[in-house]
Amino acid sequence: MTKTFAIIFLGLGMWLPQEFSKRAVQKMNKEISSFFETSTFQLESDNQALHLATSNFMVNYEWNKITSAGKLLGYVLLAEAPSKTDTFEYLLFFDTNLQMTQAKVLTYREDYGSEIGNKRWLAQFLKPEKELPLAVGQNISAISGATISVYSMTQSINYFLTHLENIKPTLLQ
Repeated sequence: MTKTFAIIFLGLGMWLPQEFSKRAVQKMNKEISSFFETSTFQLESDNQALHLATSNFMVNYEWNKITSAGKLLGYVLLAEAPSKTDTFEYLLFFDTNLQMTQAKVLTYREDYGSEIGNKRWLAQFLKPEKELPLAVGQNISAISGATISVYSMTQSINYFLTHLENIKPTLLQ
């Protein structure tokens, strides 16, 4: 699946979203197929509904609506966040009511801190009783060796969920 992006001029500067690697997109498609237990699905990019700007903790994202045979299955966020010397990609799955149902780290490129991909650690983000903002050391556990990754993932999820709350009524129509 090849995605293309247009150059958007903003004032004197220019913003050009970078594409995710082919491997990250392939992993995302595999995870979607496994999560929704279907090999036939369509992704409809819905980035414009969010109007998210890139930031220090979310350097790239792709928000997609997932359908199969015309039926809405849910939504998925593919995001890229910084780690100590590189970046990593992760997925957030949402049901049709826009409740987060799963988090998964797709690619982690650091030598230390791979525990960030642990299902048990990621499950902290899925608890419905968690209130925003999520905070490392309060309602999100720290991981030794992955301090920067933990903070950037927590901040990027906060950033995304805050914006999602603002547009939820529009998306649920």
